[in-house]
Parts: sequence; structure tokens; C-alpha cells
Amino acid sequence: MSFETGGAVRMRGRRFHENANEIYRLPSFDYLSEDALKKFIEKHETEQVPRLKKLKDYFLNHTDIKYRNDRADEERADYRMSHNFARYISILIQGYILGKPITYNHENGNLLTALNEFNDRNKEQSHNSNLELNLSIYGRAFELVYMNQQSEECVATVDPIQAFLIYDTTVEGNVIAGVRYFNVQVGEDVERFIEVYNDQKVKMEEEYLTNQSTKNKTHWEIYHVLHTFSLRKSKEEINEYNQKVIQALRKPFEVPNGFYVSKSQLDYMQTLREEDAFHGVLRFTFTISKG
Repeated sequence: MSFETGGAVRMRGRRFHENANEIYRLPSFDYLSEDALKKFIEKHETEQVPRLKKLKDYFLNHTDIKYRNDRADEERADYRMSHNFARYISILIQGYILGKPITYNHENGNLLTALNEFNDRNKEQSHNSNLELNLSIYGRAFELVYMNQQSEECVATVDPIQAFLIYDTTVEGNVIAGVRYFNVQVGEDVERFIEVYNDQKVKMEEEYLTNQSTKNKTHWEIYHVLHTFSLRKSKEEINEYNQKVIQALRKPFEVPNGFYVSKSQLDYMQTLREEDAFHGVLRFTFTISKG
């Protein structure tokens, strides 16, 4: 007995890369050099992301049967049916685990009030639901804890296609870093943004992925990250420092070799609570012009 395959290519060998679920490891955070970071990102993109995208396609019901070639015999029927079992299962699991929202209680009234404010600010029920859905779709889920511009604790889900963790080489397998990377395209220019987090600090980098001639240009845009610190662990002080930096950069100012910054735009501001200080991270877009 034989079956019509509709011109589809039969699968042989591995469906995904053998490292599609590899755990990245380094002895410590100090070993995470710029070169090592780029290698990890390249491995994640080429070896793990294809599988993650396929899992997302299944959830969206973009199954392979919809894209197979037509039957060779035009006189035979070619009916196709795509069942969205992946979405059904994921939504079912999500509802089973979190259909009844998590409730919180504590004997300390002040602590309970602060916890409820945190949950309301972050839409905690929806946030937990999104985490569980990612966990069901991809088998992994990431949560970023940060402080907003008002120095309030916040959480956000991170797309597993754009993020991964790095563990140490001990038997405990402790997390030493989290990496988030994504591309932004404007016209023909593509720029990559990279964020590296550990338990002490956050590092941000930018990398141009396309080359564009700058001949005859009179303006350039560059991106720069500034850092502020409050050793007194004061939210008010770090907010004051951040605002002073923003105000100081609003006016044009000269830079070496006959250029000047004609425009400054705040793209991103975050406040991090570290062990011995509050840490402000401000990312600006500077427009550099010829004098």
C-alpha cells in the first residue's frame, strides 16, 4: 500500500539542530567577553530559533500541510484540513493552571498593601497568564524584573525567540546572565540591540547589521547609553540625577573635529536597584551635524 504525499519531501535525519535545546554555560560572568556573547547569540539564532519559530507556527495554526505542493494528479481531490491542536492544548493548560487567579495574603498589612500595589501596577494576573502561555508554546518562559522611570518595581515577559540564559559550570547550574537581543529596521538599515543582565548590572550594546554609504551626509545618528548612580540608595536622588542629565543634553553642544550635537532624544530610561546603590540607565539618540 502506498500513500500520496502531495509532493512533500519526506523528512530524514534530524528535524531540528541537535543543539536546539542546548544550555549555554561559562565558568563565571567574567568570562562573558564581547566575542563570547556574539558567539552565543549566533548559536541561539541558527540552532535554537528555527525550532522556536516552528512551535509558534503550530500555535498559530500555520502547519506544514497548508504549504505542501499540489497533488501530481490534477483529477484527484486535494482537500486539506489543519487542526489547531497546539493552540487548543496550550490554552487548555493555561486555563487549567491559572483559570483561578493566584491569591495573596500576609499577616503584615503594610507588606500586603505593597504587594497588591505591585500586582495592580503590573497587571499580575495577565502577566502570569502570558508567562504560562509562553511556557506551554516554547517550553521556556522569561520574566524581566526592572524599575520604571518612577523607580517602581515592574515585571515584563520577554519573547523566548529573542532571549536566552547563561548558566555557570557548577553542579548547581546557577544563572549568571540573561541576554535579550532584537533587530530594528528603518528603510535599508538594520540595527541590532543587545541587552545583557546579571544580578548586579545591565549592559546595552548596539550593532549595525547593514552598511550604508555616508558620502555627502551632513547628519549622523548615534546611540549612546549613560549611567547614573546614587550611593545613598535613594530613589529621589537617582531620579533627580536622571532629570539633570536629560535637561543638560536638551541644548545643542559642540564635540571635537568641528561637529556638534544638534538634537538629543531620550529613547529609554530605567532605574535598577543594586546591592549598594541605585543605578540609572539612560539611552539617547544623538544627531551629529557638521559645524
